Amino acid sequence: HAGCTWQQDPQDVFSQEHKQSSLTQRSSEFDKLLRQIQGIPLDRHHVELELSVVFNACVRLTAQSQHEQVELLLKQARERVLQMTGCLSGSSDSLVLWRAVLKSVRSTAFHHCVLYLLSLQWAVWLTCCQLKAIQDFQLEISVLLETLKEKGGDDCRMEAKGKFPNVPKLLISPIRLVELLQICTVITQGAEKLHEGLGSEALSDLQAASLLPAPRALIAYTHLLSG
Repeated sequence: HAGCTWQQDPQDVFSQEHKQSSLTQRSSEFDKLLRQIQGIPLDRHHVELELSVVFNACVRLTAQSQHEQVELLLKQARERVLQMTGCLSGSSDSLVLWRAVLKSVRSTAFHHCVLYLLSLQWAVWLTCCQLKAIQDFQLEISVLLETLKEKGGDDCRMEAKGKFPNVPKLLISPIRLVELLQICTVITQGAEKLHEGLGSEALSDLQAASLLPAPRALIAYTHLLSG
């Protein structure tokens, strides 16, 4: 009744504290693993393992909105790949470096791993509303989408398993991630165009987005904006 003070069930409190403690412990273990992996000398036989660990670390940090940490890990990964392939670049521009990395691994067995990391860079750009960077990198993003959709993220992983048997499982399917990024990018760009008064362009983009593979909530949002 009105005079009662709501109290949270002690079991619920314990459960939440246990989950938080477990998450903190796993994060600590993951950070330790990441440091160990980064301490391994550059070797083509280890690159799949290293980039997979970096991918998982970036997914976790992105979920915690630690975008600067994600950018740092991606920067370090780009530098490691360029060192290993011997294609060092004197530029500090992230787009230039990404293009150099993609070119250097185009015909390697771990090309797909670099594409997975590119999808996380895309996620950071989108989260931080860096739409110009996404637009400037549209060609590379198109290649990313085509490659993953043609072979499928899981197919790439199975193919690599024979060469790198100790590769860890990824926290999220890359193909599912890029599908989400694709529709979320269109929604964000559509909202920007609506704000700028470009209603007809926004409507066309949003209608196209409604046909993309995505969770129902996102599809419904495209219809909401279209209305």
